[in-house]
Amino acid sequence: MNHRSAGSFCSLVAATTTGTSDSVTSQDVAAVGNGAECFCLANSAVYRYNSASAQTTIGTTFLQPLSGGGCWFKQDAEADYTHSISLGVSGIGTSITSNANWQALPSGATAYKLISGVTSSLWSLDTTTGISTYLGPSGAIFLFEATASINSGSVGLGADISMYLSINGALIGTNPVVAESALLSSIPANFQLSHNLCKSLNSGDTVQNIVIVSGAAHTQVFNRYQLQITKP
Repeated sequence: MNHRSAGSFCSLVAATTTGTSDSVTSQDVAAVGNGAECFCLANSAVYRYNSASAQTTIGTTFLQPLSGGGCWFKQDAEADYTHSISLGVSGIGTSITSNANWQALPSGATAYKLISGVTSSLWSLDTTTGISTYLGPSGAIFLFEATASINSGSVGLGADISMYLSINGALIGTNPVVAESALLSSIPANFQLSHNLCKSLNSGDTVQNIVIVSGAAHTQVFNRYQLQITKP
């Protein structure tokens, strides 16, 4: 049974997130109205109802009512947006050509993995390419923090390398200078490159880190790589 405090729609209590009774999705949204809040015992989360939203159900972060339209939004849900990936295996090499174009990070079978203990229904990961797809509502702002440990080898000494974030494949195959990118000049044989950036994403956008290297063609070997995505 659903519970409601007398004279207020802001103290609804439900046992579970979904189900035909005693759940967040089974609440009578027509009766409680826009802005109603419901506490879910199953995950100790508070949900707020938005009657005008067309957002669909995603995990337990967004819950569509069984009837009445709109959507229940989980409050203080920043952790649900977190997405962390790393290399699945070390020592992945990629050829960086001398025309100094932006290129995607190395690809390979199961080359990338989700960092243990961090899962999110708002993101999906292509474990071959390292491309992550955002599945949540449009307009969300994220902080992207990437770190790569790279072995350039003797051929790559003295070159310049930059790392940036590509959204929907932007910049790949081109060579514009990007002021927001991380730049390391006269690179040594072994080095670490870090890049931080805030960007707004729409539902369905893809993200991946990209690099650009000057000088002669050679192989960059990525021994370590991590990308942490959080919602400030």
